[in-house]
Amino acid sequence: MSCKDCFRGTIHAGPLSGSVQTLHNLPTYISNAPATTTPKGIIVIIPDVFGWEMPNARLVADQYASAGYKVLLPDFMDGGAIAAPIMDTMETALDSANGILTRAPAFLSLAMAAVPFLIYNRAAVASPKIYDYFRAVREENKDMKVAAAGFCWGGKYTTLLCSGQEKTADGRPLVDCGYTAHPSSLVLPTDIELVTLPLSIANGTEDIQLTKEKMEQMRPILERKSKEGVDCELVVYEEAKHGFAIRAKKDDEREERQMVEAIEQAVRFFDKHTEGEKHGD
Repeated sequence: MSCKDCFRGTIHAGPLSGSVQTLHNLPTYISNAPATTTPKGIIVIIPDVFGWEMPNARLVADQYASAGYKVLLPDFMDGGAIAAPIMDTMETALDSANGILTRAPAFLSLAMAAVPFLIYNRAAVASPKIYDYFRAVREENKDMKVAAAGFCWGGKYTTLLCSGQEKTADGRPLVDCGYTAHPSSLVLPTDIELVTLPLSIANGTEDIQLTKEKMEQMRPILERKSKEGVDCELVVYEEAKHGFAIRAKKDDEREERQMVEAIEQAVRFFDKHTEGEKHGD
């Protein structure tokens, strides 16, 4: 389920270092590790509702790549992502200074964008595409670690991948670890209880999806799993709202700093779990 903050934020700008190719039957933005290095592993990004073409997601992919990873950002939505300008529409709809004749059409536009997205990208449609892609990546790269990075909409699927229930033909989990920022639509406590693989979560105290109460419900489960040998963490960012790690307002120093910190959190966790033996060694 979506909240108003799923459709808020800013579009980021900057030079991109990746390229677009069709990989495993899906258009994919691919950002490679520096040419002088051997990739530590592969990170597959499952984006928020704005999809694989959103500049923000591609810039984050490039950040991960610069840390030594091959990064894949596929079009899991088959062109059915929400257009980024809807963020401006949301601000118009929520601004109480605007009259009803301005706000009402904005709300209508939001509904016309959100409802088709939710139908077209419902779990029954999205799950097979996501799992099949990860399965193909895993099977093609048997000697490399594979990680998932999910934002908002993609966070649910990252968490489910870390249950290890979806496997390759030879019985391996599709990922070695996962990172998610402000995941949406988690079923608690079930989705967290099912986690069997390392999982790092970044979330803000002002998140209206994964609220403080829900985080307190998750925390003891994650701590128990860590004690049992499954490395899990919940990093909480004070005053941060849903979407901060991918759509931070660039004129807000705190939000921008916390977005950078969330990227660093992800890279630290990936580094920790791509060390040591690789599959097939």
